[in-house]
Amino acid sequence: MGIIVHRGGLSVTGPHQYDRPVLQTSLSARCQVMSVPKSRSKRSTYTPPKPPKPKPSPPWLPWLGIVLVLLGLVVILLHYVVAAFPGGNWNLLIGFGLMAGGLVVLSQWR
Repeated sequence: MGIIVHRGGLSVTGPHQYDRPVLQTSLSARCQVMSVPKSRSKRSTYTPPKPPKPKPSPPWLPWLGIVLVLLGLVVILLHYVVAAFPGGNWNLLIGFGLMAGGLVVLSQWR
């Protein structure tokens, strides 16, 4: 069993703390409510910073993409038009690879 001293009164603690009388005072004597001053910020809402503008692409980039797409198209057309075109079905893979590479290059164009 122990005694706790707090602002405004005494409390008895122990196994039978509810059986013993406790000296109590009013809530206002035990607790003091303090108001927090309002913040004086310059802005009422947060505005995130603007993202930096991306660097412009070099002038040769769109031309490279167009050339790759057209070269891939030419390889695929030659595979079907010229029967003796060397490479067999690998020409399809090369042609579609060139076209895909051209599209990747064009996706970087700003």
